[in-house]
Amino acid sequence: MSVPARRLILVRHGETDYNRAGRYQGHLDIPLNGLGLRQAEAIGRRLAAWPLVRCYSSDLTRSMQTAGAIAAPHGLTVEPVPELREAHLGGLQGELIRSGNALQGDAGSIVDRHDVRARPADGESVLDVRRRVRRFLRRIELELPELPPGDVVIVGHGGSLQALTAVALGLSARDGHAFRFRNCGLTIVSSDALGGPMLVVHNDCGHYEG
Repeated sequence: MSVPARRLILVRHGETDYNRAGRYQGHLDIPLNGLGLRQAEAIGRRLAAWPLVRCYSSDLTRSMQTAGAIAAPHGLTVEPVPELREAHLGGLQGELIRSGNALQGDAGSIVDRHDVRARPADGESVLDVRRRVRRFLRRIELELPELPPGDVVIVGHGGSLQALTAVALGLSARDGHAFRFRNCGLTIVSSDALGGPMLVVHNDCGHYEG
């Protein structure tokens, strides 16, 4: 899939209490904790002088809070996008994170990404997430040519950003698992002069102090 001819700035939301406790979040609407708010402020300061022209975010609170800190210095309105939500993890949501080896069947497969079609009970597969982020990218392919030159911020979650990065770079669903996103790390996907996608920066946390 082609990437719009501008830079996409990808940011995972800041830390939540569920991140700190090692719990699955999925679609649970958990807000940022104190550290997460400071992380959001840090990435907001880093991007304050960048030429941002649009800010999209998962509609879950932790992402919207992060996106708000990025958008505010630019006077941008954050556009909530349900397609950027984390994978719905069904009955795993709220549970302590365990390796796939400690889980059974489809639940174990989706945690370790052994099977991109596997889904926990009442949840989503990797392919399900990939389909919805692909819909989002198709939509912004139509929207971005109407914007002035500049960078576009996309704030999401580990799972949705893995899927989005793989789609943008023309990689398989399984390949997306290679991209790990730290809380409020900076990732940039761009296009060269011929329109080909490039991963320019991944997981840069140089804006953190200490």
